[in-house]
Amino acid sequence: MLEHQWEVEFCHSYREGNRATDAMAAYAYLMDMGLIFHPYPPTNVAVVIEDDFHGVGSIRAVAG
Repeated sequence: MLEHQWEVEFCHSYREGNRATDAMAAYAYLMDMGLIFHPYPPTNVAVVIEDDFHGVGSIRAVAG
């Protein structure tokens, strides 16, 4: 792996840009420590995925 010429780019994404990840992080925050396998996404994540499937967006005002 070290022999390859790697090019890595990091990009900031607001939590609205990846709502499923934000929902999963919020869910994980409330869980006990340990490894948990989910055969299906938790309800709060499934709702976000369904919204994405239907093209539901979100708006965020950002002061720059």
